[in-house]
Amino acid sequence: MKILTNIKDSKIGGIGRVTSSFAQWVNQHAHHEPIELVGVSAEPRTSDDAVPSEVTSTRSRQEGMDLISHLVLPSKPLGDVLKESADLRDVKRHFRAGIEAFRTSIREEKPDLVLLNGTYYLPWLLMNAAHAEKVPMALHYHGSLTKETEHWNDEHMKNMMRAMESSFDRKGMRYIFPSTLAKTLVENKIFNHRLSNRRAIVLPNSVPDEFFNADPVMSKGQLGFVGRWTKIKNTEFIERLAKYNDVLEQPFRLNIITDPTRKQFARESMQGASVRLLNPRDNAADLARFYAQMSYMLCPSYFETYGNVAQEAVAAGTPAFVSKNMGVAEVFRKIGLDRLVVDFKTPRNFFKVLDDNHDLRVITDSHRMALRDMVGSDVIHQRFAEYLLA
Repeated sequence: MKILTNIKDSKIGGIGRVTSSFAQWVNQHAHHEPIELVGVSAEPRTSDDAVPSEVTSTRSRQEGMDLISHLVLPSKPLGDVLKESADLRDVKRHFRAGIEAFRTSIREEKPDLVLLNGTYYLPWLLMNAAHAEKVPMALHYHGSLTKETEHWNDEHMKNMMRAMESSFDRKGMRYIFPSTLAKTLVENKIFNHRLSNRRAIVLPNSVPDEFFNADPVMSKGQLGFVGRWTKIKNTEFIERLAKYNDVLEQPFRLNIITDPTRKQFARESMQGASVRLLNPRDNAADLARFYAQMSYMLCPSYFETYGNVAQEAVAAGTPAFVSKNMGVAEVFRKIGLDRLVVDFKTPRNFFKVLDDNHDLRVITDSHRMALRDMVGSDVIHQRFAEYLLA
C-alpha cells in the first residue's frame, strides 16, 4: 500500500515526532509490512521575481520516506484570509495554489490512501486535494481547532475555524483518535453524531525507544515544560507559577523549551523569574536526556487530544503532572499513575501536590515497562499499520 501524508518540520510539535517515528518503523519493517510512505509539505515563501511560478517543488529522502516539499506563493496569512472570507469556499480560493500542489503530488504518486495528520489548514488543504482526486482518506486526529480557538474574541474567525474542523466529517473517511477524550469531543461537539467502530478507532500515540532508554538523573529542584507558548497550553499558569516560585525559600529552577518565535514573548511575561528558556532539542535522544534531568514535568493544558510530552517524560523516568483534560491521562490511569493527574488551580496548590507526592521522585521500572507494553513504538505502529491496511 502506498500512503501519502502531510508532514511539518517542528521540533516542538508532537505531530511531527509521531509521524517520523511511524516512518522509521515502516522503513525498518518494510519486509513485513507492505507500506510505502510519501510525505508532502507546503510552506509559504515570499514573492521572488526570479521565481515567478506559484509553486516550486523539491524531492528528497528523510527518515525512511520520500519527502516532497512544495514552496507555495501565498496570497495572505491565514488570519487575514479568515477575516476576509465569508465561508470555506473563499478560503479554498485563497489557498488554491497549495491545493493544486497537493493534487499534483497525488496524481504523480498515485497513493492508495491519503493520511491526514491533524486538523489545521495544511491537512485541510490536502483533504480538499484528495477529495478532488477521489482518493480514500484517513484522519489521524491531533489537536482540535475548536478547542484551540474557543478563547478568541472574534466570533467570525472562531466560527470559520470550527467550520474547517467540522468539514473533516466526510463520508468514507476513517479516523484514528489518540484518546477516548478526543473521540467523545468530536462526536458530541464537532461532528454531532457517533462514529461507528468500523470507521473510527482509539489508538494512543506511541513513545519512541529513545525515551525508554534514558537513565533518570533524580535531580532536585528542576521543573520542566515543553510545548507551544499558546493559550490552550495554559501558559498563564506557568507565568504565575514562575513568579510564585521566586518567593519560595527554596525555589525550583524552571526550564522551558518552546517555539523559538515565542521565546521572547515568554521571557517578557516572566521577567525577573528564575527561568531558563531553552532551544528545542534536535532529536528524540536529546529530548529524552532533557526529561531525565528534570525533577518533574508540568503539563497544565486546558485541553489536549493527547499529550506526547507527558508520556515521553514518564518513559524517561520523570514524573509528569497532567490535567484531567488531556488524553494521556487515560493511559496514566491504566498503568497505575493516577496521582499524576491533577488540577492546576493555583501555584500554591501545585506545590502542595509536589509535597504530597514527595515519594514520587522517579517513575519506577515497573511503571515504565507497563507504559512501554501499552504505547511502545512496536505495539502502536503495528496496530496503526494493521488499521491502515485493513
